[in-house]
Amino acid sequence: MSAFYVRPELNGGQDNDWNLLHAEMYSRQFYRVILVDNIWYDLPTGLYFKLGNYERSTIYTQVVSALNAIGKTNTTTRRDYELIVIQNAGATFDLVRNTDKSKLPPNS
Repeated sequence: MSAFYVRPELNGGQDNDWNLLHAEMYSRQFYRVILVDNIWYDLPTGLYFKLGNYERSTIYTQVVSALNAIGKTNTTTRRDYELIVIQNAGATFDLVRNTDKSKLPPNS
């Protein structure tokens, strides 16, 4: 099982673009929270987490699909987003405890 941290950046994105992306990412099981010692914590804005048996290239493709679904694309003449996918990185953090149940995975 691998842990993936994903950070897309919307070039020139508006608040509504981010809201749409959050919904698309959630539907693909990318969450804006992490569970540590049975406590849910909010991740920084724009950072997503996914746990599972995936190849890094599959995660990348899923995120690009979410970006494309909200009308964001990269071409040789236009860059709507930047993207990094990190697999199995250890983490040390200072985060706020989650209070927004809508961010949690289903059945959490």
